[in-house]
Amino acid sequence: LLECFYTDEDRVASKAVAVQLKSLLEAQPEVAESIRGDEINLLIAEIDGNLKEAIRYRESEIRRILELQLATKDTPQWDYVRRRYDFSDVGDRLDLLAILFDEDGDTERAISTLNESKRFCESHGIAFDGQDILDELQANAH
Repeated sequence: LLECFYTDEDRVASKAVAVQLKSLLEAQPEVAESIRGDEINLLIAEIDGNLKEAIRYRESEIRRILELQLATKDTPQWDYVRRRYDFSDVGDRLDLLAILFDEDGDTERAISTLNESKRFCESHGIAFDGQDILDELQANAH
C-alpha cells in the first residue's frame, strides 16, 4: 500500500489494496483496534481523500503508542516495545500529523503540532526532524 500510494503514486492500485485491507480489518476487529489498525486505517482514509478521518486515526495511533510506552516503561516488556515504537517514532508521527493538518487547511494547528513534536523530542533527547517543515509553515503563515 505504501509503495503503491507514495512511491509509485498509483491511485488505482492503492485503492485496490486499500479495499482489500479494509475488508481484512473488518474481519479482524482486534487488529482494527490496535496501533497497526490505526496505521492502516489512516492510510486508507488518506487514499480516499478523507483528511479529517486520517487525522483522527493518526491522533489515535499516537495516543495508543504513548499509552503503550507508559504502561511498559520500567517493566521487562519495555525493551520489546521500544524496539517497535521508540520515542523517535512518536516524534515522526507528530510531524506527519502536522502535515495532515496543513493539507487539511489548518496551518495554525500544524505549527502547534510541530512545536509539540519539537518539545517532545527535546524532552526525550532525540533529534527533531520537522524543523524545515516548521520553518516553512511559519514563513508562509506571516
